[in-house]
Amino acid sequence: MSPAAARRRWVRASAAAAGALALACGVAACGGHESRAELRALQDDPLGRYSPPAGRLVRTDADDERSGGPVFGKPTPATFRRLYAVPATAGGEPALAATVAAAQAAGWSVQTVPGLGATGTKRLPTGDATMSVSLLRTAEQVPGDTPPPVLSLALEHTR
Repeated sequence: MSPAAARRRWVRASAAAAGALALACGVAACGGHESRAELRALQDDPLGRYSPPAGRLVRTDADDERSGGPVFGKPTPATFRRLYAVPATAGGEPALAATVAAAQAAGWSVQTVPGLGATGTKRLPTGDATMSVSLLRTAEQVPGDTPPPVLSLALEHTR
């Protein structure tokens, strides 16, 4: 067998072995697990239960923390995201300011980012967390058919 043919054969065998390993790890979860404690901590935080004045909840996304991905084992943090339709008064800025104030009152260390919103950090019983709040001001930014402005509030468990 020529060296080029042997090389091609080795590459094909390696690719097949890698594919079989990835499939086996995916089926067996490759040691990964989910934890609801981190998500529950985000949802139970006062900011996780907060609703801006005159805001109407239009979407909630919640994902448990997962450790050990199927191939590379990279953990995925717990996240809790909510979207609120808010009054168009002053482009939604009063709802953004009220949410920042609520975050500070709930113990979050908050940094405002002019023109973008705010970010923050907090130590929860289950570990560290981050938050971000911003206004979605254009229809392209808002999922579904809810007219802007929409307030986006996202909490993430960072460990």
